[in-house]
Amino acid sequence: MMGVDVTKAIIRGGLVGSVFIGLASAINESYAGRVMPTTGLNSIALIFIPLAVYLLAQAFEQIFNLTVAVIISSVIVESLFNILTILGVPSGTWQQVAVGACVIVCGVLAQRHYKGVVK
Repeated sequence: MMGVDVTKAIIRGGLVGSVFIGLASAINESYAGRVMPTTGLNSIALIFIPLAVYLLAQAFEQIFNLTVAVIISSVIVESLFNILTILGVPSGTWQQVAVGACVIVCGVLAQRHYKGVVK
């Protein structure tokens, strides 16, 4: 209604996103040096930290601007990983459990004043 063609905007957004995903894949491949197939959802670890940052940013979006919320949540997630490493928690499952618990707690705290259906 305001002059924005929704179909073109979605297609352009998908194209821009796919270019960035392609660049990230090329950088990841050059950094890792090889690609190994995994089974049993072991590759989920690649997207777990960015997903945690995104979910925390959505939880903080009610308090801060989304850009600021992404920066704050990424600092929180990386600090949590560093603190757990310093405390001697082995990297892997227990650190991912701690980050998942942090995301759930922050999501609950962000929605506690909201009355109605939470989307």
